[in-house]
Amino acid sequence: PVSLFLKKWDDYLETLLRSNKTIGKISFIGGGTAGVEVSFAIHSRLQKYSIKPEIHIFHKAEEIMDSFGIATRKR
Repeated sequence: PVSLFLKKWDDYLETLLRSNKTIGKISFIGGGTAGVEVSFAIHSRLQKYSIKPEIHIFHKAEEIMDSFGIATRKR
């Protein structure tokens, strides 16, 4: 469930910030709407703390959000 993920993410981020460590890479499985939106949200939140990891999205299709038109995917 998303609520459990958010709680664990907040706990992890708090621990990360206290430790002065950084994140090198974050990978997401699934390039549908939810996977892309969560990856953008996490990326945006980390940038607020000057943390800039590589974000990777693994998806079964050749392009992420493949159920959307090309104009939407390019955004």
